[in-house]
Amino acid sequence: MLWLLWILLALLIVIVLIVWTKITLFVDLHHVRDNDYYRVRLRAWFGLIRYTYEIPVVKVKKDSPRLLVEKKKGMGDQGKEDENSWSDYSVEDGLSMLENAKQFLEQVVGFHKIFRRFLQKVTVSDIRWHSRFGLGDAALTGVLTGAVWSAKGA
Repeated sequence: MLWLLWILLALLIVIVLIVWTKITLFVDLHHVRDNDYYRVRLRAWFGLIRYTYEIPVVKVKKDSPRLLVEKKKGMGDQGKEDENSWSDYSVEDGLSMLENAKQFLEQVVGFHKIFRRFLQKVTVSDIRWHSRFGLGDAALTGVLTGAVWSAKGA
């Protein structure tokens, strides 16, 4: 009977640790011309637990309202470059995902209260935005920047 008490005590300690664990979330979004790159990194317990989710490249098809998402290559796919390395998502796919999310929200009782309590504990400690622009030639970019600043000063 003593072993059951030890198991319950260990389970209680694990639950308390999970509830009080600080989770750090990093979201990286890179947009360069027509290519987008998304990465979400999650860290807990000073980096002991790490998880990274990447969406390598997102492109919008010009001829139709569809998104192309590059699939991440595994260990055996290094030399292969074919048409199957891209996933195609349409508007209907997005609408079905929204419908599934709506059903989830309706089935979980009191979800907005749970989510509100969760967001009360969320703190944003740092937001960084890096923008780069130019005309492809350093001299032309400098002339344009000077013209903009002189127009702003007047």
